[in-house]
Amino acid sequence: MAKVCETCGEPLRSEGVEYCQSCGASVPGSYLRRDKNPWTALFLSVFFDGAGQVYNGQLAKGLAILFGTIAGLFLFVVPGVVVWLYGIYDAYRTATRMNAGAVTFRELRRRDMVIFIAIWLVAFMLLFIFVTSLGNALLGLPQQGFPLTGEPSLLQEP
Repeated sequence: MAKVCETCGEPLRSEGVEYCQSCGASVPGSYLRRDKNPWTALFLSVFFDGAGQVYNGQLAKGLAILFGTIAGLFLFVVPGVVVWLYGIYDAYRTATRMNAGAVTFRELRRRDMVIFIAIWLVAFMLLFIFVTSLGNALLGLPQQGFPLTGEPSLLQEP
């Protein structure tokens, strides 16, 4: 664990310093941070698009990867896979660079992870409903009502 400045998050170059060498802030309140595990970031991104970015403290980038992947899947699948693979690479690389001090270190906020998981679940539930409805329509299968409510469709005979 490296000791970092509370103000800018940059690693301190030596123990017991009173001022941050990067921003000049006094550091008596400096804290120990846990380095990011690049493999955790990679694993999260493989199974949950954008979650590796959220683990790295980048909620907006994680949401961009998530929605970019979903939008890309609608555009002939390949663009979605490309965005997903980029998200995996970026999560691993960013975690590694944060540990090295090349990128400003950001702590994982639980609130951001909860927001991301909620958005991720809603997005993929809607995607699932859309894909199954489209599949039923293309295959000519009868509609059994609205997917979420189970109420009869207006097109069904009583």
